[in-house]
Amino acid sequence: MTTAPEQYMIDRALQVAAQSPCRSKRGVALYDMRTGAFRGAGFNGPPGGCPGRETCAGTCGQRSVHAEVRALRAAVEYGIHGRAEGPWDLIHVELAADGGVVACDGPSCWQCSREILDVGFVGGVWLHEEWPTEDGGWTPGIWHRYTPEEFHRVSLQRCGMKP
Repeated sequence: MTTAPEQYMIDRALQVAAQSPCRSKRGVALYDMRTGAFRGAGFNGPPGGCPGRETCAGTCGQRSVHAEVRALRAAVEYGIHGRAEGPWDLIHVELAADGGVVACDGPSCWQCSREILDVGFVGGVWLHEEWPTEDGGWTPGIWHRYTPEEFHRVSLQRCGMKP
């Protein structure tokens, strides 16, 4: 098993994230990890385009469609339909100001994790993570691959819900 997605996969997810009109630019690229074939992508943003920063800022959390949902929809448009088609891996990034990846602290969206479980063709979810250390610092960012079940369980726990 690889310890990180290939750089071209990460770069594709970052390019997609750059399309987001939101302050927090997130992108997802979906790949067949066996062949490296691209299967779909998505970025976060409001449905139908951004109505303007002033309108969207206060309601972004309620309006925005998550990058994962858009990537899963795109995969279906590519013709992927169910478990027999996969498994594909989903690479999730947040675009940093310098063009790199912002490290997160793990899965935290139960809605996206539920959608990933439901489609059945995702084999893994990659996040670039860092964690607090006992001395008050942070671990260096590393790529972590979750199975869809793990991703959902951890997301539920992080949201204070029973897995």
